[in-house]
Amino acid sequence: MLNKKIQFQKSYRNKIDLKKINFKKKLKGKRISKLEDFKVFPVNSCNGFIAIQKIICSKDGKQLFTFTRNLILIYSLKTGFLMKKIKEHTNRITGICLSVNHPFRLYSCSLDKTICEWDLLRGICVNKIFLKMKLWKIISGKNRLMLHGTIKQKSKIIFLDFKSWKKKILNKIKKIEDLNANCNGDFFSIIEGKKCYILDDKGIIKIVKCPYQITISSFNPTNPNTFALGCKGGEICLFNDLRKQKNKTIYHWHSRAVKALAFTKDGGYLISGGEESVLVLWQRKCSLNKASLILFKSSNLIFVQD
Repeated sequence: MLNKKIQFQKSYRNKIDLKKINFKKKLKGKRISKLEDFKVFPVNSCNGFIAIQKIICSKDGKQLFTFTRNLILIYSLKTGFLMKKIKEHTNRITGICLSVNHPFRLYSCSLDKTICEWDLLRGICVNKIFLKMKLWKIISGKNRLMLHGTIKQKSKIIFLDFKSWKKKILNKIKKIEDLNANCNGDFFSIIEGKKCYILDDKGIIKIVKCPYQITISSFNPTNPNTFALGCKGGEICLFNDLRKQKNKTIYHWHSRAVKALAFTKDGGYLISGGEESVLVLWQRKCSLNKASLILFKSSNLIFVQD
């Protein structure tokens, strides 16, 4: 049977009480060594500035980047203390991303209609680009940036070439839910309702259809044909081969919308996070299709990164 749906009992989900869980105790089952050593530390909020929208970990694993209002905050991953706050935007920041090509280069977009390119070593803005639209999300590729902007409440996808900074606007997609890119920056994904568009430097190369409303997407870092979609009802659609879209597996554990989705670096595991504030670790190459659970106590889980 090609289309498989793996449904976990709702009664089991509803019995989980996060207050009674001993988070220090290791969970049973097959685990990845890197995921066993979770550490929770208090974050110095710097006079209440922090209101986390998105968290990005540096490639050397030493720093965390997030933003609030018109500030970009840089934290030490080891201590949890705020190392630096940098400011260039005049309105609320809506998105940040690390460069695929340069480990110490970060990009940000804002409602002030500008994109800032940051040198993280010096903590300064080295380039500022103005676009005539409000910007909501930014993703870095290998050769260009992809952004979601709006003009008179109409959504636009904008591509900016790194060399010339020339912009190209894609008008075909009207209602945009989310943007993503693979780890190498070769492919992008755009979510629109129950469809996910996959693009390369030349344009749209594939349209992936899902039976559910999609909220987020994730590329497998080792196999470009393996792709996962998180859905509004808590479902996860796993496509083992995008060339055969009918050959998909649907997992369902989350009781609310999937807001975070990422493959591990070896591509063997998939991590999903739902609005009920629980992380689920899915083992792809398991004949029984069982899921190992990682429970993460949080009021609002919005992002997962390797």
